[in-house]
Formats: sequence, structure tokens, C-alpha cells
Amino acid sequence: MVIDRLEVSYCEGWDPRAGRAAGPLSSSRAAERDRAGEQYALTLAMPGRPLAVIEVAWASAYCAVWFFDEQRRRVLQVDCRRLGGSRLDVVRGRQWAYTDAGQAEFDERVTRFEFEMFPDGSHSRAIFPGSAAPAARPRGLEAAGDMVVPEGNMLDAPAFGGWARLIGAFPGHLAALGHEMSPASVVEDVSDPGGDGLPAGARPWHPPRPRQPGPLALLFTPGTRLDVGSTAAAGRAGTVAVEVSQIAMLRMPSGALIACDPSYLRPVEPDASEWVTRSYSYQQSHQPFTATVPSGRYPVLLSRFGWLAGRGPIVAAAMVRVRDGRVASWQMALRQGEDPRTLPDNGFFGFGVDTATGCFFDAAAAPALAPLAGGLDRRGQLTAEVADEKSGANLIAFLSGQGDGAYPTWIGRTADGDIACFVADLLTFDAITIAR
Repeated sequence: MVIDRLEVSYCEGWDPRAGRAAGPLSSSRAAERDRAGEQYALTLAMPGRPLAVIEVAWASAYCAVWFFDEQRRRVLQVDCRRLGGSRLDVVRGRQWAYTDAGQAEFDERVTRFEFEMFPDGSHSRAIFPGSAAPAARPRGLEAAGDMVVPEGNMLDAPAFGGWARLIGAFPGHLAALGHEMSPASVVEDVSDPGGDGLPAGARPWHPPRPRQPGPLALLFTPGTRLDVGSTAAAGRAGTVAVEVSQIAMLRMPSGALIACDPSYLRPVEPDASEWVTRSYSYQQSHQPFTATVPSGRYPVLLSRFGWLAGRGPIVAAAMVRVRDGRVASWQMALRQGEDPRTLPDNGFFGFGVDTATGCFFDAAAAPALAPLAGGLDRRGQLTAEVADEKSGANLIAFLSGQGDGAYPTWIGRTADGDIACFVADLLTFDAITIAR
């Protein structure tokens, strides 16, 4: 179908149960929010049914386009971020392979596809089979070869009202649903002139919020008793006592810290890097955090949870302590090129683990430690250390909580903004509260 006319209606978002826009907004109110960077949404409709809903929140650098199928289900999404004044970067997208008209929107039994776009224009693809994937290949968008990915990762950021041009930048998505934009398409504004929207707490969506640190200070307060929620291991919940021990002194000749799985430490060419996608967390092998500390020797502390019920302890976090004193604020540790504005909801930048082990070492030590890291042997212990006698550099390894996965590192800062510590949060528990 060639689309030569669209109706735009400003609103707070899409109500999937009602199958229509929620919280009508007048064009003037939507324009005010656009200028202020506040969130709003709009629907674009063809005669008889919606084509797309666009969510905008410029203060969060966020703009996403959702495309509808004939059953008014959101079936394709493109997640974009405005990282420069006139640049809109495509960062990721999703797609649902509905196989019949009766399936509910985002039914967990439906196979889902996801793609990630990287700064160099390359992308990765992932398939998540539904819980009730059919044995036979279904029709529609199920096959991996039918996954829709934009041709490029950079667009022009739309001016307010330039919505036809924005969705026209995704011809593959339109074609997958049987549509094509006419070069002469007309957009008519049919918004409710009296629409005042909804209170902030009643809006149907919010812009992505990066993961926030948990109660990290409690993890390094010995003797604290915590009630913990469910974990990645079935049945692991209850009351624990925090145990903290100093396991080693980390020698940092350059002050640039790296956290990673030691098995990833291997010789590479100067300035070479790798990008690894892991549950919306990115890890650049051998790349240090951009925040640095003075060269020196720093204690590495390990936080463990000892179960009051008698089960063995589990590693909760590891810290490089830079200075004593109270941590006034926490921020995500970042590597060169990592921008928190590009993260999905609850996403983080972190390091991947494939051997149930994480480690700390100084970036300057990588060439000396690379030949030694492959022979690292914890011999059933929670920690291990390898050192290069010639350079004096060392690497401190520790068991990574529940095992393999992806883990963020947080920087603790004093009230003056100085770095007090780095903490590798091993995400051991979903919920932690102080035991009463």
C-alpha cells in the first residue's frame, strides 16, 4: 500500500488494551514539551488503522518508533537517541513474530528478534524463541532472514512535525508490513485542541532509565544483616550477614583500571579493541575506565554474604579502595566511547564473564600479564593473584557471584568529587533490605 496521507494525533502514548492513543494532547502542548525536552508521543494513522506511534523525550535523548500490524499490535520498534544537535543515532530495535491474529501484543510465547547498532555502523542480531515456538516455520516475520534492520545507524533528527520524514527513513520496516511512503505524502494534524495530557505518574511509558546502583555501602559494612530476595540460583533467598575481607594490594603504575574476565586477557595489537554484546551490556576487551586515579598500591576488598541458615558464602562485590571516607555519590564506570544515553531501560555498561571469574588490573600491566592470565588457577578458592616479577604488575581475580553473566562497575565519589573506590557489583540478588 502506498501511503499518501497520514493523520497525526499528539498524546501521552499508546493504550494496548483499548487499542488507541491515551491522554490526548493538543499540538501546542506537545510543541511546548518538545521545546522543553519533556516526554510526549504521537500516533500516525492511515485510513482505518494506526501505522505507528512515536515516543519522544529529548531531555533523555530518546526517540522511538513503533510500527503496528493489522491487528493494532506493536510489531517492530526502532530505538534512536539524539546524541548531537542534528544527529539521531539508531542504537537498537526489536521485532515480534506473531503467527496468528489472536496472539496478544508482546505474547511471551512469540519469537522475538533484537538488533544492536554499533558506532562504526555494524550491527549484531539475536533471536529469542518464544516459550511455545511452533515446530513448523511460521509465516510472517519469524525466520532469522526476515529480521528487519535499518540500512544505516545515523539519521537527521526530526524537527517538531517532521514525522512522515522520520518513518520514511525506515523503508524496510514499512515494506515488511506491506507499506511504502509516497514522496508526496501529506500529514494532517487531527489532535484534540483541548487535550491536556495526563499526570506524570499516569503516563503509559517513560524514557529509558539506566540501571542505578543498589545499596553498595551495605555490601562493605561488616556484620550487617540483610534480607535478600530471589537470586539467579533457585531457592537462594533469606537472611545473610555481610563479611568483608581485604584480599590483596593492587599495584597500579598508571592509575587506569580494567575490570574483566581474566580469560579475555590475551595479547592484542596496540589500540585494538573488541565489542561484545551481552544482555545490553558492552565490554571492550583491554579498555580501561576513563576515570583514573594516581599511581600507587590500593587494597582490594571482597564482600561476601554468609547465610545464617548455614549455607556457604557467596561473593557479592569486589572493591578497589582508593581512599577512606564516606561515599557521597555513585556513578557508572565507563570506557572510551560508552555513552549512558544509549542504554536501554535498566541497562548498564559492564564486563562480561564466561569463566565465573572477574578481575582487576592496571591497564599498563596488560602486556606483561596477558601470558600469565591463561594459567590462572583459583583451585576452589574465592580469589587468586598472578604477578609479573619483572614489572611488578599484578592481577587480582575473584569469583563472580552467581557465575557467568555481565556485571557493572560503579565509581564511588566523596562529597568533593574525588574517587573513593571502584566496586564491581556482581548482581547477586534482585532485592536487598536491612534485616529487622
